[in-house]
Amino acid sequence: MIRATLEPEGDACALQLTEYLGGERFQAYREACTSHGARWVATRKVSLVQLGAIGALFSDLTRHGLPVEVEEALSSRLSETAREAKELATAGLTRLELADKALATTGLRLYPFQRVGVQWLAPRERALLADEMGLGKTPQALLAAPDKAPILVVGPATLRGNWINECKRWRPDIHPDEIKSKEGFRWPRPGELLVMSYGCMPEDGADIGMPPLGLVLIGDEPHALKNKKTARRKKWNQLRDAALISHGKVWLLTATPLINRPPE
Repeated sequence: MIRATLEPEGDACALQLTEYLGGERFQAYREACTSHGARWVATRKVSLVQLGAIGALFSDLTRHGLPVEVEEALSSRLSETAREAKELATAGLTRLELADKALATTGLRLYPFQRVGVQWLAPRERALLADEMGLGKTPQALLAAPDKAPILVVGPATLRGNWINECKRWRPDIHPDEIKSKEGFRWPRPGELLVMSYGCMPEDGADIGMPPLGLVLIGDEPHALKNKKTARRKKWNQLRDAALISHGKVWLLTATPLINRPPE
């Protein structure tokens, strides 16, 4: 009745009706697809939906008595995705438990939503944390970072002091310091947090050397990097690529991930 196949890119599923659905059943199918972000492609007569929404969509279709025939490739991909999600959740929970243990000696405590943020952020190689202003993105990122991690924070100059103060408060095991000029750029050592402004990033193409393994690179208010043609964005890309090559993490923190247009 409904056939589900994996798209060649591996990140979406195509739903296609294999027989006629009339009246209320077709309406239920359309509403389920729409509510889970499916996009109709008229030229192919299929609805495309992202893999992350597949589970909930299939549940809705089954609830309405609309069976789905899932091809083997899609079934394997969904099993792989579920396994990856479970591994991330387990790794994140381990980090959260370590953070709780450390905080127990300081008298500090996370709000429930911050605990979710730490667990979600910690195991991810690339991530965007977009909590609203004032909800504590800085301590979440600090506590998500591994023990003895080298951390480099790049953001507006006005926030340098805040990062240093929050680091002293939430991660007393990490030594904070500032980079105040392009000439003074260096990579942080294990157990050190360096914070610098976007204006202090080394020039694109400069010899910046290799960062330490496991570097955590954090971009604060990264909507400042939205234009990929600017020198600032190219400088950031240089740091980002170096971090990822060294098996590090790249996290972005902003309450305004999109200012005006989707490309941002």
